[in-house]
Formats: sequence, structure tokens, C-alpha cells
Amino acid sequence: MNNGIESLFEHEQLEFLLSYSIPRKDTNVLGHRLIDRFGSVEKALEASIDDLLMVDGIGEYSAIQIKFIGDLYRQLRVSEAARTESYRSIDKLGRLLCAIFKGKGREHVYLLAFNGKMELIRLESIGIGSFSSAYVSSKAIVEIAIGCRASGIIIAHNHPSGVCFPSGDDIALTKEIEYMCNNMGVPLLEHLVVADNDYWPIFDGKKLKNMFEHC
Repeated sequence: MNNGIESLFEHEQLEFLLSYSIPRKDTNVLGHRLIDRFGSVEKALEASIDDLLMVDGIGEYSAIQIKFIGDLYRQLRVSEAARTESYRSIDKLGRLLCAIFKGKGREHVYLLAFNGKMELIRLESIGIGSFSSAYVSSKAIVEIAIGCRASGIIIAHNHPSGVCFPSGDDIALTKEIEYMCNNMGVPLLEHLVVADNDYWPIFDGKKLKNMFEHC
């Protein structure tokens, strides 16, 4: 692969990837089977572990490896694109967050920090598990925001169940974080709950609207 991955056919790219999870075995046929099943490398990397396991010859270790590479690629792609944008509408923020949480089977909590022009200056995972059960430190959130000199921050977490309405615990913990942020002079602009391609702003977008008007 001296000429880079772009010199390989799609099945060969998957063949090369699988050679690390299935050493000392010809993985060419598996590369072809994945392309036959999903249609492209991109679709294979987006597949669930259960769907990958349905391909003859793909075991659990290989399925996890493919899923991990797909999640990593998607996260890097979203993060790179996010830092070149100015987010001056809640719909644009919602689309970004739907892309970030796509394919995540567990609840994750993210912190997004913005400058005064609503440009994203920090995107960081701050917890895994339900928003109420994941260890989400208000102090750590404020420290991150102050450290990158944020003009405002947004918290977001996903509901893999597909229901984006916030729970009572979601609302209670949001108020706790908001109180701490206000005391430290870093406004919590919104907490968005994301499910599939939908999202729910706990503050109803009121704080964001005010920020949009002044940036």
C-alpha cells in the first residue's frame, strides 16, 4: 500500500483492515462479501455490529473493529467540519448534534464551547452513560469553558431509545449545571437532548436566540 489507501479498490481497503483482526488468513473474500452486502466501504463502516455479524466469516472481534473505525472516522469528520462553521441557528446546531450522536448505542454527554461569534472552539465528550448516571462534573465543565475562554457553552446528550423528550433528572441536573455556570460567569446557552434525527432544547432556545442577536 505504498501509494496510499486511495490506490486500493474498496474490497481491498476492507481486506487490509481485516488483516489486523484476522491475521495469517486471506481476507480478500471477506472484503468482497462486505461490499456485496453493504454496497460500499462507507456503508460497511456505518453498519451495526449485528448487521456485520450476518456476513459469513465476520466474527465479533472483526465486527467491533469495523464499527470502531467507522465511529472514529465519523467523529473526526464531524469535528473537522464543525470547527469551520458559525452556528447562528438552533437548527444548524441540531443537525451537527444529530451527526455527532449518529450510531451511538449508549448515552453520551458532550460539551460544546463557543466564542462570541458562535464559532465552535471546543467539542469534548464529558461522560458516557445516562445523563443522570454518568459522572458529569459541573466544576469540570466550567474549567473547560474558562480554559478555552468560551463566551457560552452548550451541553448535549443522546437518548438511544429514540425518544428525545428530557426526563425529570435531565432537567434537574441541567439546572444544577446552569447555576454553577452562572456563578462563574460562563452562560449555559442550552442543553439539547438528541434522539435519531430529532432534538429537544430544554431552554426552548430562548438563551440561544438572545446570543444569536448579539453575535
